Amino acid sequence: LQYAIRQARGSKRTAVRVCDDMTIEVDHPMPMPLDYSRAGLRLAPGTMLAGRDYSERPAVDSVVDLAATHHVLVAGNTGSGKSTLARSLLATLTLNTSPDDLAVYLVDLKGEDLVPFVDLPHVVEAAIDGKDEPAIKVVRAVDAIVNERRRPGANASGPRVVLFIDELSELPDFDTLGSILRVGRSKRVHVVAAAQRPTMKLIGEKANYTTRLVGKVADNSEAYTATGRKQSGAEML
Repeated sequence: LQYAIRQARGSKRTAVRVCDDMTIEVDHPMPMPLDYSRAGLRLAPGTMLAGRDYSERPAVDSVVDLAATHHVLVAGNTGSGKSTLARSLLATLTLNTSPDDLAVYLVDLKGEDLVPFVDLPHVVEAAIDGKDEPAIKVVRAVDAIVNERRRPGANASGPRVVLFIDELSELPDFDTLGSILRVGRSKRVHVVAAAQRPTMKLIGEKANYTTRLVGKVADNSEAYTATGRKQSGAEML
């Protein structure tokens, strides 16, 4: 089988590994370095850079527009680039959006990945000390904004509000977060959340996260939960 694949691809150097379940892995036929330096950092307000899309020729920037999507999930095991991607989203969003038009709330109970952003003028509140009480306070402050904008006659055209959460499993208040995810969509209130081991308890309803950026996960069950799709292959990244 290995010989036949190599012959068909015209290469004796092609590495072929046949797994127990007959999954066949071969070298990429058109390898290309993933060069982030070619991505454009200057974007429209309210947008975030998620990387480069190499399925296009030539490659194009992958941009998340908060006007077109509601909430964003970034999922992946340790070492999959999850935190780097979350920081890229936050950095490019704040770089290209005025503090007058954007209010950012941060929850990082590990006190690592989001700490460098605490002093940005966009940041209204941050919980980075590993304690539950400040994290609950931040999440409920965002929920209060949603409820205020839901009142009859209220103006929902204020600054866009984005709640960034690094590691969903550490969050102590899922009920309030669920309310934000369900109602905030039409009120210019968004959630960008990172999860190392995505589960239904963490993610909730399938429609909650309309954009999902998924790196390597443990198995096909986690891949399905994270992506919302069958046979996404995220476990094989």
